[in-house]
Amino acid sequence: MTVLLYQGDGSAFLRADGSQATTVTDADGNDPVPSPDNDVTGEDNGYPGSGDIFSDGAVRSEVVTLNLAGKPQDDPSATAGYADNMSNVSVDFGFWRAQVDLELGNQVWFDSNRDGLFNNGESPAPAGVVLQLLDADTGVVLDTTTTDSNGRYLFTGLTAGRYVMKLPPVNFILGSPLAGYMATDGAEVSGNPNDGTDSDSNALPLSVSGIKSAPVTLRAAAPILEAQSASRGLDDRQSDLTVDFGLYLGTPLAFTGADVDVPLRQAGLLVGLGLILLFAARRRSEDVQDSL
Repeated sequence: MTVLLYQGDGSAFLRADGSQATTVTDADGNDPVPSPDNDVTGEDNGYPGSGDIFSDGAVRSEVVTLNLAGKPQDDPSATAGYADNMSNVSVDFGFWRAQVDLELGNQVWFDSNRDGLFNNGESPAPAGVVLQLLDADTGVVLDTTTTDSNGRYLFTGLTAGRYVMKLPPVNFILGSPLAGYMATDGAEVSGNPNDGTDSDSNALPLSVSGIKSAPVTLRAAAPILEAQSASRGLDDRQSDLTVDFGLYLGTPLAFTGADVDVPLRQAGLLVGLGLILLFAARRRSEDVQDSL
């Protein structure tokens, strides 16, 4: 199948001769790197030579066949002293600076029907819900932010890497924005925040450390066409706005039969979170008093 190529802003990607660039998918429907032997100038002939281009990999072309008879005649001028049919200057590599200034977000909401999707009519979380950005490998908190009045959060200025989003315990104690709420458990919940699906909940079950996502792999191949646009004029590929948290009010009275045990256990976790934070606050107060 022939595929027309477009730039990030939706305009046609043009070859050096002004025609729109195209490629042809392979038998599996994949978009191959253009062959350097197609004698087309202005096309990117590079692909990762080993490993992942975004993690210390290399970029190379496919094998180039160089001979006197079949060289392009319409590529840029040959080096001085060489006839055009003795020169192939159509093997090109295109790069864009995209593995920095990435962003990650973006929605926390109350999943009133517990289906795991952010549906029309459902309420966003209020402003002030705390979210933390963690290094997925070390667990170190790298940054902290809060939701806006639309329940949206955003971490900006990130480099490519693996991250975890977290709603810390402070959100769930009595008097806090999410007191009594737990991670939604509907059929549309996805434990994989890398599936590119927007508006589904990526929240893992509540624990004593709060509510987290699974590790998110962020790089400049982020999902496109999310519900919200990238901020600050970024290319959509630099912005992953699909890491969402759906929550429901987990009261035992809302359940019957076998379901009762689940919210009771989760309610116990909420109480435990409150006691842990209360104990920590008292210890800090005692330490201050001892230092006086």
